[in-house]
Amino acid sequence: MTQIPVPGEGTVVLEPGRNLAAWVDSRWLPGKMWQGTWDPEGILSTFPAIATCITGMLAGRILLKGDWGEDRRLAAMMSAGVVSAALGYLVGLHFPVNENLWTSSFVLVTSGFAALTLGTLHFVCSGLGWCGWARPGVVFGMNAITAYVLGDLLALLFYQLPLGGASLNQHVVSGLIRMGLEPRLASLCYALFFVSVVFAPVWLLWRRRIFIKL
Repeated sequence: MTQIPVPGEGTVVLEPGRNLAAWVDSRWLPGKMWQGTWDPEGILSTFPAIATCITGMLAGRILLKGDWGEDRRLAAMMSAGVVSAALGYLVGLHFPVNENLWTSSFVLVTSGFAALTLGTLHFVCSGLGWCGWARPGVVFGMNAITAYVLGDLLALLFYQLPLGGASLNQHVVSGLIRMGLEPRLASLCYALFFVSVVFAPVWLLWRRRIFIKL
């Protein structure tokens, strides 16, 4: 097992395998880390991830406040989003926004922008009545766990199953590039294709009013 210096001494580092989270995981999860010396879903990273879930629950509580008017709920949601994002960037000056470590600044920034996005979509759908375009999101949301599991299972097929020396996604993206698409556009088209594949069975479940929940 690679020895990781005890954190707290010398220059602070955030590189994979050399930070506090990796040090904790190396002591308590030896041999079980996803990338050998680090894991983005380790012990310390799990706590701020839980905080992210709690911010989502708080956002839901705001939207369900029956004794608040529509304007007050929207104002609360947007205000919380601005404050959270701003605070996250402020904290990020000393504790950087880092997704793999799921830092507290990352939680604040992403939760803030999520609140702003949710508030805007709520205004567009509930306030203005423009909801038809959101139907795919409703379909995904009604069977979110199913879509998540399907995505992981299909990823094993698309990304790890070798076909002629390369994975299926590599064949598709390479084929799109050979057709003349710019690499980033080819990657985007493939991502949309993958989402569509996941969407198909979820849509069938939604049509049959089958909703799988925990």
